[in-house]
Amino acid sequence: QHLQKCPHKIVIEYLVGKELIYVFSIGVNHYQLHTLPKPVDLDDQIAEFSEALNALNYEEYVTFGYQLYQTLLQPILQNLPQSNNPSAAIVPQLVIIPDQTLYYLPFEALLTYLPDNNPNYNELPYLLFDYHISYHYSVTLLAESMLKPLRNEQQSNNFIGFAPIYAYDRPLSRSASEFNDTNTLSAVRTAQVNGNQYRELMYSEMELKNIEQLFAQHNRNSRLFLHANASTDNFVQHAP
Repeated sequence: QHLQKCPHKIVIEYLVGKELIYVFSIGVNHYQLHTLPKPVDLDDQIAEFSEALNALNYEEYVTFGYQLYQTLLQPILQNLPQSNNPSAAIVPQLVIIPDQTLYYLPFEALLTYLPDNNPNYNELPYLLFDYHISYHYSVTLLAESMLKPLRNEQQSNNFIGFAPIYAYDRPLSRSASEFNDTNTLSAVRTAQVNGNQYRELMYSEMELKNIEQLFAQHNRNSRLFLHANASTDNFVQHAP
């Protein structure tokens, strides 16, 4: 029902297997299952792409950015109905539901074609130029959120933010210079997924507090759950 009101929205859900990647694309009058070959080095490609993005390594960024687009998105997007193509007057929306290591891939930063050898990041063909991109955890949760009535005026909070932050003995300073402290960096709490260790976002508390200020400037309510308060119980109880 909700997609009927959003004809330019396409939901793309990934299921990564050992040898194949199954992709469901769902839209208005559109449902398709794609079966894609899984590169044996997919995890390495994602890691190399992220590293190139952080290190501003242009050559590797372009190589892996286009390679991952060809593997994960091009076969799906080229089969979308015409009304959902980027040539339409309204920019289409992609709701991406990743799986496994795809959660660590910023799809909007992928490249839709291989550019000339001109290291100008402003002119690269990013996917975000063709689509509005958002993410979700599952089709079930997405459907539930779509079916919930909008409660703009009734909601006590227009924004709720959660950030577990760090295993550190004091709240993070709003000054970015605080992050030059080696002890602060070494105190970052890490998460382990499939035997790999990942460090949490460093500036999450500062970002949430800036968002809180923006909502206050527009007379909107907001509530933050930081550190130990960013718990599953609080999320279940307070998230809309």
